[in-house]
Amino acid sequence: MRRQRQVCLNTPAAAFRRLFLAAGLLLLAGLAAARAAGMNPDHVRVYEPRATAAKEGPRAAVDRIVDGTLAVILIGPAGRERLVPLAELPAGTREGDWLVVGDGAPGAGSYALDRRAAARARARIAGKLEVLKARGCAVTCL
Repeated sequence: MRRQRQVCLNTPAAAFRRLFLAAGLLLLAGLAAARAAGMNPDHVRVYEPRATAAKEGPRAAVDRIVDGTLAVILIGPAGRERLVPLAELPAGTREGDWLVVGDGAPGAGSYALDRRAAARARARIAGKLEVLKARGCAVTCL
């Protein structure tokens, strides 16, 4: 005669299994609702920053402009610092702008402004400043 194993439903492992099962069911219900609404969740694009950066070139942020002639740019996620003559950057480049670094040798045309990324960064920083002001921080740098 085979002995049956008793299962306790009040253990942390059992609670985790129930939670995991509930999350899976919610996901399936969401997918079914999206299909019923006419959306096709199988074709949703996932943002892949590395793949995009590989196609367009690395990103760089204009950190500061020195003496109106040189720009200090920070390249890539590591923030490698590079001094670039302002004449080599697109017209109208200012501190806080984002650039896409071209593949060619340094010179005119090897940088392009990324206005969307700059606007996103400015909005993100403005949001952080609002949070600080709401907390009552008296000093903010602008």
